[in-house]
Amino acid sequence: MRCAFRLTLFFLLFLFAAGTLLQRNFVINTTESFPRGIYRKEAREFRKGDLVLVCPPDRPIFHDALGVGLLSPGLCPGGLGYLIKQVAATEGDFVEISPAGVTINGKHLKNSQRQSIRLGHMELPVRRELHKEVVLMSPHPLSFDSRYFGIIPVSAVLTSLEPLFLWY
Repeated sequence: MRCAFRLTLFFLLFLFAAGTLLQRNFVINTTESFPRGIYRKEAREFRKGDLVLVCPPDRPIFHDALGVGLLSPGLCPGGLGYLIKQVAATEGDFVEISPAGVTINGKHLKNSQRQSIRLGHMELPVRRELHKEVVLMSPHPLSFDSRYFGIIPVSAVLTSLEPLFLWY
């Protein structure tokens, strides 16, 4: 009986430690914005083109998205969930965001036009140079990204991500 208790306790401690390790170093993506799978958090500065883990700012547009199911509840400020997006524009880039799509330094991004999603607090159109801000996109035409929520502060980006194991 004592042996079974010790084995159970050891197993529970092992599961707790493994879960903590996984949460610290890995992210599981279950959305269609990027391939579903496990992504490893990278301990480096992000660059344009990187996949990143984002804690959305506590702004009305993100609460609207939460209300219609485009964003999950989570641990970010305001009870918002994390996002995985690709960095499309950074410091010094000139950005234009409108219902027709997203243009960065004069180049229109493919699949960036807004779809018929009804959100109340869109802060668009935008036409300016970025300063300590980023534009985050996804190649998926129905993704909830900067075409809807606009420019966000660099501080919202938590870490770069690298795919580890993907299932499509």
